[in-house]
Amino acid sequence: MRGVLARKLTTAAVIVGVGVLLALAITLADDAGGQAAGTDVLLAAGDIAPDTSATTANDYATSELVLRELAGSPRALVAGLGDLQYEVAAGVAFRSQLGYAGSWGRFADRTCPAAGNHEYMTPGAAGFFDYFGERLAACATSGRPDLGWYAFDLPASGWRWYVLSSDCGRTGGSPGCGAGSAQDAWLAGDLAANAGRRCIGASWHHERWGSRAPFGDDAALAGFWSRLNHVHADLVLVGHSHAYARLGPMTPQGHLSALGAGIRQITAGTGGRSLIAFSTTPREGTRYRDAAHYGVLRLQLTATTWASSFVRTDGVVADQVSAGCWP
Repeated sequence: MRGVLARKLTTAAVIVGVGVLLALAITLADDAGGQAAGTDVLLAAGDIAPDTSATTANDYATSELVLRELAGSPRALVAGLGDLQYEVAAGVAFRSQLGYAGSWGRFADRTCPAAGNHEYMTPGAAGFFDYFGERLAACATSGRPDLGWYAFDLPASGWRWYVLSSDCGRTGGSPGCGAGSAQDAWLAGDLAANAGRRCIGASWHHERWGSRAPFGDDAALAGFWSRLNHVHADLVLVGHSHAYARLGPMTPQGHLSALGAGIRQITAGTGGRSLIAFSTTPREGTRYRDAAHYGVLRLQLTATTWASSFVRTDGVVADQVSAGCWP
C-alpha cells in the first residue's frame, strides 16, 4: 500500500543511494546562500501524482527536490504544469495523502497551477478548482483564475507571467482557446496593457510543438503562441508529454528561428506520474531531451535574463542554459 511512510522510505533510499543531496547543495549554492536580490526563482513540472491506488513514490521524490529548492530560495514560486492528479482528478484524490496533497500539496501555498486534460476529466475541473480556489485567487493580478487563466508579476525581476488553460474545450467543459473565445480576448487585452515589458513567460499544459509521438503539434494553441510571439515573449513551460524537452527559439510556423528571435518551449512532464520514451527522431528546434528521468525545471529570472536547469531525482543537474530576454 502506498502510504506516506512508504513514500518517505522509498524516496529516502533513492536519494541517499544516488547522492542527490550533494547535487542539490551545489544547485542551491548558485544562489550564494539565498535568493539573490533582483532574482526570481520559478520551479516547474507537470504530470505529477499518480492514482491514489498506485505504489510508486516518484511524485514524492520530485516534491522533495522542490522543498529543498524552496528552502534555499525563500521567495520562489512553483508552476504546476497540469495533469497534477491522475487518473480522474477528483477533489478527494487531490486532498488525499496518497495523492497530490501528500507530495506537491506540501507547498500548495507557493504554487500557481495550470489545469490539464486530466483535471477536466472531472466535469468543469471541479476537483482542481475546489483544491486550488483560494490559491488561484492569490496568484492572479489579472484574468479569471476561477476559469483557469490569469497573470501575475514576479516581484523581484518584473517578469509578466501568464497561466493559460490549454485543453481548449476538448474535455469536460474546459474553456476555449481560439479567436473569439473569452480567454483569447483577455490575453490580447492584457498583453496590450503590458506593452513594453522586457521579459514575458507563460505556462500551460499541452505542448504547442510536440516533442513525442503520439502527441504532435497542437494547432489549437496557435493563437496563444502568435499573440505571445508578437510581444516577444521568451518562455513557454508545458507538460503533457511525460518527458523533458527544450526547444530553441521557435517561429509561429514551428520552425527554428534563423535569427535567434522566438519563444522557447520547455516541456517538463516529469513530476512523477510516469515517463514515456521518445519513439521518433527529435523534432526541428530540439536542443535537449530526456525521457529517462524524473525531475523539476528550475528557472532563475532577472530583469533582462533567464537561466534554466533540469534538476533530476538521481542527483544530476542537467541542461543548464541561460539567455537574455528577447528585445
